[in-house]
Amino acid sequence: MLKRFGDNQEAFASSSELAPTRLGMTIEEQWPAFKLVGFGFYYAWIWVSYNSNVLVSPWAAYDLPPDTISQTYLVSTLALAMALLLLSLTRDATRRLMGSNLAVMLVALVAGAATVGTYVSSSLGAQGNVLLMTSGALTGLATSVVVLRFGVIYSKVPAREAVMYTAASFVFACMIYFVAIGLPDPVGMGFTALLPVAAVASTLTDAELAAEGVAGRCGESPSRSTRSFFVRLLVAVAVFSVVVGVSRGFAVPHTQVAAMNEEGAIVVFGTGAIAAVLFATVGLLGRSFDVSRLYYPIIIVVAASILVTPLVGGVGFGSQFVTIGYNCFVLMIWCLLSYVAYSSSLPSILVFGLGRGASALGTTAGWMAGLMLVGAHGERMLSLEVISVAMVFALLVVSMLVLNDRLIGETLRGVPKESGIEARGCDSAADDPGGAADAETVLPCTEGDADDEEPHRPGRYRARCLAVAERCGLSPRERDVFDLLVRGRSIDFIAQSLTISFNTAKSHIRHIYVKTDVHSREELIALIDREL
Repeated sequence: MLKRFGDNQEAFASSSELAPTRLGMTIEEQWPAFKLVGFGFYYAWIWVSYNSNVLVSPWAAYDLPPDTISQTYLVSTLALAMALLLLSLTRDATRRLMGSNLAVMLVALVAGAATVGTYVSSSLGAQGNVLLMTSGALTGLATSVVVLRFGVIYSKVPAREAVMYTAASFVFACMIYFVAIGLPDPVGMGFTALLPVAAVASTLTDAELAAEGVAGRCGESPSRSTRSFFVRLLVAVAVFSVVVGVSRGFAVPHTQVAAMNEEGAIVVFGTGAIAAVLFATVGLLGRSFDVSRLYYPIIIVVAASILVTPLVGGVGFGSQFVTIGYNCFVLMIWCLLSYVAYSSSLPSILVFGLGRGASALGTTAGWMAGLMLVGAHGERMLSLEVISVAMVFALLVVSMLVLNDRLIGETLRGVPKESGIEARGCDSAADDPGGAADAETVLPCTEGDADDEEPHRPGRYRARCLAVAERCGLSPRERDVFDLLVRGRSIDFIAQSLTISFNTAKSHIRHIYVKTDVHSREELIALIDREL
């Protein structure tokens, strides 16, 4: 099943510096989903780092203050949030960074080295431990690049496939977690330090990683509905993250470092089990699956865990159930961010930078607020119960007024206008029921082309596309594929839009490459640009 749902990525090697190695091309051909399921390496690193004592020196595992792990997490997450926000605002430089395999691999090595630094310095505690704080900050800064690397890849995946990829990644991360905590010290630490490197290595098979912005964007602006949905999504992510962060902050004073493996195993196993069920369900339901149906069940799980845990956990919040619910929420949010980046003209770097940045910043703020509330109110049960009710109320208000299942469902079922074929061309193709309008009416344009030509006449870029298609003898169906191909669309999108099989779409693209005498999408765009 993994191989089938991974078939939506192109298997053509690029002649640019982004071309994968021969080994990478072999992996891409045999298992196209590897570069997406490789996201599990990154998430396994998160779970091992902050839901186990693998990165805690064995000499300090039993007497280390709980705020050592807490402060390391806060520093790392805050650095992650700040880096993501900065990278999302400097997209041109970030895009070049994402497109350099060497640069991203070096950043992953920095994350691995900082992971080792966290382990080495953990026995000294958090107070005045400059090395520990520096290592934590470096892990956050470095892994922000890993997050955006996967964000660019996931932006090419339709909504249903994004759910399956992410669920499979969580199951994969669960397996890696149990391997890491089962290894003897310091082998487990070394294994964990290699996870960011493995995550980046899994993406080296993608020959068109930096295709964003190269073709098919036409300079159009996102519609008001898309901007509104994305803003609502960011607000919901931030609020939910704050709420979960507060509950987890309450649990810190009651957490024993030596028991983190047992508590973390509950969280990771529960998350992995839910992800496995989700993966199987989506696979069985096929394209009838609606992601919006996950929204309220996840909200209910998080709200119930916040209300119940003070009653069954004594003086503090038992954070295991809350964390499981939050992990499920992260899974759904990652899928929604993938959909927004996939279906709209919003840059994927902006979408994932702001989206994941809001999550990290909200969790950090909530965690710090939880710690301060515990310090101010001590262990008075009434205050904890009142705070828990207030947090649940905030969840419900946001889930009903800001981002509800109806809005998510409408967005997923109705592709925003700028993501449709009509928004990619100068003339409307809305009347084309198959989404495969004639190439002469929907070939892409560049900004300004539509305004400086007479009505009903093709713009300059469209005219060049038509000239290339005519000169190279493309068939009518090949012109349809050609139209979507130069817009940067994936094979899976082309197949769905034209109601053809994935293999047929690949065959048409091969024929186009042969007839135009090019070897990659970039070369095809360059050929169009040179056309007189």
